[in-house]
Amino acid sequence: MAINREEFIHKIKPGLMANKTYKKFFCRFKIDEKTYYKTLDFTDKNWDKRTCIHKAEQEVFLFKEKKMNPSSEINENIKLNQFIAIVPQYVKTTFYKI
Repeated sequence: MAINREEFIHKIKPGLMANKTYKKFFCRFKIDEKTYYKTLDFTDKNWDKRTCIHKAEQEVFLFKEKKMNPSSEINENIKLNQFIAIVPQYVKTTFYKI
């Protein structure tokens, strides 16, 4: 389902916007030339405006951290065969030949 960006009219921070009721949030950021999008929906929560903004900032921070440091997602007790299958997702491709 497509995201209607026109719904998010209030700018909270660069890359973080909210709808008119401050219950739905949209974030957009770039890491290594790749753009990431995320929507947050707090309509089912009975929080005030300030709490919703604070929780949205926390969620966005954690989402960015996961995307910037994917090594933290790898289990320490992983087997070698599983690790070798996962590594190409996290290693940057280069134009240099080894």
